[in-house]
Amino acid sequence: MSEKVIKIPGPNHAITIEKFEGQVVVSFAKGVIATTSNALLLREATLPPVIYVPG
Repeated sequence: MSEKVIKIPGPNHAITIEKFEGQVVVSFAKGVIATTSNALLLREATLPPVIYVPG
């Protein structure tokens, strides 16, 4: 089993968090389970952006 590498934010691994502009709708099995206009967009180095929905 391989160990998970934890990267620390810095000049070689930039991380930014910003307010996501727009409405986020989360659905499952043809039903809406969450909607928000307060989501956050996380951009981490060269990884694809991730949208976080507040709980």
